Amino acid sequence: MERRMLLAVLLSFFVVTLYGMATGQCQPPQKDQGDEAPAEGPDAGGPEAEGPEAERPDGPESPAPGPGEPAPTPGSQPAPTPGDDAYPDQEADTVARRVTIQTHELHVVLTELGGAIEGIALRNAYEADKVRELVLVAPFGDDILLFQVDDTLLDPTDLSKRAGGFEPPGGDGREDLPAGPMRKLVWTYDEAGSRATPELDAIFTLERSDGATWRKQFVFFEEEGRYDVHLRLSLTPPAGRAVAPVAVKVLVTSGLLREPPCGAAFQYPNTALVRLSRMDEAEELADGIGRPNLDDIDADDLRLLGARTHYFLSTYFADPEDPATADVRTWWGTQGASDRREAQRDRAEEFFRLLGASDPDHEWDPEKDAGLRERIRVGVHAQYQNWLVLDVPTQPGEYANVPVYVGPIDRHVLGQDVYAAVEPVIEYKMAPDILADALLAIYDMFRRFFGSAGLAVILMTLVVRGLMMPLSIRNQLSMRTYSRKIAGVKPKLDALKKKYEKNVKRLREEQAKLYREHGIGFPTGCLMLFVQMPVFFALFSSLRTEYTLRNQAFLWIHDLAGPDKLIDFGHTVFDIGIITIFSLNILPLLMVGLSIWQQRMMPKPADEQQAQQMRMMKWLPIVFAVILYNYTAALALYMVLSSVVAIAESRIVRYKDRAHENEGSAGGAWPGGAGMGM
Repeated sequence: MERRMLLAVLLSFFVVTLYGMATGQCQPPQKDQGDEAPAEGPDAGGPEAEGPEAERPDGPESPAPGPGEPAPTPGSQPAPTPGDDAYPDQEADTVARRVTIQTHELHVVLTELGGAIEGIALRNAYEADKVRELVLVAPFGDDILLFQVDDTLLDPTDLSKRAGGFEPPGGDGREDLPAGPMRKLVWTYDEAGSRATPELDAIFTLERSDGATWRKQFVFFEEEGRYDVHLRLSLTPPAGRAVAPVAVKVLVTSGLLREPPCGAAFQYPNTALVRLSRMDEAEELADGIGRPNLDDIDADDLRLLGARTHYFLSTYFADPEDPATADVRTWWGTQGASDRREAQRDRAEEFFRLLGASDPDHEWDPEKDAGLRERIRVGVHAQYQNWLVLDVPTQPGEYANVPVYVGPIDRHVLGQDVYAAVEPVIEYKMAPDILADALLAIYDMFRRFFGSAGLAVILMTLVVRGLMMPLSIRNQLSMRTYSRKIAGVKPKLDALKKKYEKNVKRLREEQAKLYREHGIGFPTGCLMLFVQMPVFFALFSSLRTEYTLRNQAFLWIHDLAGPDKLIDFGHTVFDIGIITIFSLNILPLLMVGLSIWQQRMMPKPADEQQAQQMRMMKWLPIVFAVILYNYTAALALYMVLSSVVAIAESRIVRYKDRAHENEGSAGGAWPGGAGMGM
């Protein structure tokens, strides 16, 4: 029996460990990575690049400028297929200026090189030092910048709603097609045009040799909670001509860096993902390469295409209700080739040094910042690029709108209607969403009222355990009554076991008859376990991805999203795969001590079945401590406080049980007690 119990515990441990390995990985912090508290005050600094600063003009809004070309002649012609001479040559020393845009949430660095986004920082999130803005998107190459456009397709006239005659790049290397001129040339930043539009935007143009002009308008939103950037792409044909829409490919995901690791287990690595309209949840692609393994993929079904980390997301999202949203012909994903990683890493490090040169208050030097250097290395190694092929209108005033979200995986942000296509990224795989949402609603209420995530977790624990306390006390009193009754009939049970030792069926029948005669129901010892386990798994699933816990300090805990780290060793001191120790985490150890104390307060059961359950339960705290040693401190805080409440419940139960015995009812049953048997 003992061997079977030990085997069950080991199997449970193995299953949970496999789940953790499948859903994420533990990355201990680097030795030089600091844990200083966030700087006080609203302005924590951030990257500022060279070039003209895009500011909004004062005064009345002016309408968006039209293309400024004469009306096209009746009828349209196919767009000419670009060749090597489709764009005029540029001087070798042409300098690409940089433009910075700041919204309430984003700090964006754009470049005239390819007319694209070079980097995006989140103004209200922070790097590992908890002072500098968190740079989420960085350049891994001059020809793979976010929102770069390329009109060099293999066969642009044979594109269908699916792949058609255009075969996305693939094979072993999964490399992208060679970059066309649109990605290599320096575009022109239209500062006057940008100021003249009512939106907060940046406009870039590129003229072709035939007189046609490409126009990119990057639209930003200044409201709180808006993390999306929209590309409005159009082509103005040569004067006096009309051409059909032009098929181009647009890079909608590139350069996503993983956030600084907090040391917590079960964290998502960099992962590519996609969602179709007929899918209830976003599907994560293990390798992030190519299309998902689905039949009959239609580009019209595409709703989400991007990449995620544990807490952040960079993705294209479709808005079917927006008539300007571009119709996607086809889409695919690629991953950077291994032979380019060194050059890509150098390009990203150069970008950060540029930020340091333009930001005298903060140093951005990967050579001196091991944490930043590791983020760049991981980002380059797990680099995902996602492409769309779409038709660009050539009629005056029309454009193809391509929205991209770059921001946190935050319930409150993604709950906005504008992000309806993105919201399914938040999911709780181990518990019903309704239960996880209910627990997080309680947590939100206290966090908003008191302004402390740690205090909110404590108060949420008290509420949850308080709601379960009547059932828990009733259950424990029932078990005590059941144990006394079993002890009273134990001599008769032993006699039955001896008499029907070789007839198991008859033994069970006689035992059931004996129980009925003495009013003994089926034990309800597992009842609370069935109630508590869904709550635990709901917290396990939700707290590990809860964005509002990130970088939140409480007592000695620097970050509730990671281990409590009473003592941070700064490096790994023990690693056997299933558990890695790089800090002394006191909360899991405290949970084990409290659980053992609680078990010692429980009366020894007379029933063999109950005794077997208690022998198995005594191993669970140790198993949980091993599995959850590097888990988020918020869950460990819940487990510790839950154990304290359980000890208080045991004392209440002991007091009530003694009062019941003193009244001379030791042989009776509590209301809903043993007679409440299942």
